[in-house]
Amino acid sequence: MQSLPTPQPQPTDSPYGLSLLNLFKEYHTPAAYKAEFGVDPPQFDASKPIKLWKDDTQGNALASYTVLDTVLESSTGVRRLVLPPTFVEMPLPGPQAAQVNIWGGAQTFPARVIAPTPAWITGDAGDISPVNPMYLSSLAEAEALNTALAGGGVLSYVMGAGPDNFHVDYRGDTRQLYYFIDSNDQMQMVGFLLAAQSVNGVGSPGAWTLNAGQPPMWVWSPAKAPSGPAGNESVMPMPLRQLYSASNTPPFGGSFERFTEPLVGQPMIELVQPAARK
Repeated sequence: MQSLPTPQPQPTDSPYGLSLLNLFKEYHTPAAYKAEFGVDPPQFDASKPIKLWKDDTQGNALASYTVLDTVLESSTGVRRLVLPPTFVEMPLPGPQAAQVNIWGGAQTFPARVIAPTPAWITGDAGDISPVNPMYLSSLAEAEALNTALAGGGVLSYVMGAGPDNFHVDYRGDTRQLYYFIDSNDQMQMVGFLLAAQSVNGVGSPGAWTLNAGQPPMWVWSPAKAPSGPAGNESVMPMPLRQLYSASNTPPFGGSFERFTEPLVGQPMIELVQPAARK
């Protein structure tokens, strides 16, 4: 699905809201964006302005959009509309036009839920104790961590049987007590590694790093949460359609809050809150 510039028809109401000049739909939350396009938006970049719209038609070209002029208020750092309202052209590289920059709060990840297990440690004399499911992992999880930590191959833990023939009876559970020997010749139980890796939720970003111990040990380092926008961060202006006139400059009246499209019979336009865009 693409986001295309779509001029809205001339409203019949008078006056009407400025948003009826918008060329694009706005997405105020990551969830709204995903509902429209089926994918998550790019991660918010605090070094760039908030941008709630996208244009998929420009490719790598330098686009130009008609927007209402704004000025940065030095005392507050907030960008406000210039009064009387004035149209200006805003150049924007095509790749930037096609990207949103939506702050939806710090991303959250689902907690790791460990399913119970029917497995028991058992022997000739019968069941000894249940297996703690946090020690278990799937073979796929074990193989992924073996690769990440340069292990020597996944193995399944086998108890020393002894005279009572102790062993783990998994009783149909496909998870096992998997482990591997890592690049530092250290035994790594996969269940413990999974617990560390999901400390901030399943799928949360981070990296395995070696600490300075002797021997060095693998440690999970969660990624730092991305910073959000400043409280006075400005929103990139929404491109607007031209007024339905041969002139690009509307003749603004005496009121700062209204202007007229200069065609006979055209309705008045009322600027909604002609103050801060933030």
